[in-house]
Amino acid sequence: TIVSVSLNDSSSSSMVTLDSGYDFYSSPTISPDGRYLVWISWNHPNMPWDQTDLWIGEFNNEANSSLINKKKLFAKEDVSILQPKWSPNGKFLYFIHDQNGWWNLYRTTSDGQTIEHMHDEQADFGGPGWMFGYSYYDFDSNGN
Repeated sequence: TIVSVSLNDSSSSSMVTLDSGYDFYSSPTISPDGRYLVWISWNHPNMPWDQTDLWIGEFNNEANSSLINKKKLFAKEDVSILQPKWSPNGKFLYFIHDQNGWWNLYRTTSDGQTIEHMHDEQADFGGPGWMFGYSYYDFDSNGN
């Protein structure tokens, strides 16, 4: 389950469930403009290096920060997704997946209409999804 917790209200009513229903969640990431949340989810018996789904939801700023318009951006059988990260300008969402047998870097936009393979290489640019908080890529001061 992914929840939102108000830092201005210490009561339990300040927690809002943003998504539930999967067995596991990781990598919740807010877009630079604060409009979107992306996350990875998967179900048992899969492990995060077996199969995961990449989701996006839009914050409903009018109603206690709940999510609206939730949808899968990317999900394929036997494909794992790692480390979703927004570009500094928020135009693209980058992530790693292993559809071609190697963890390569890809990007898409918030609508998920096109997915661009950034570097097609027979090499891993990521690692197993059990190492949370570790980053295999980042952006420089110019946003590249």
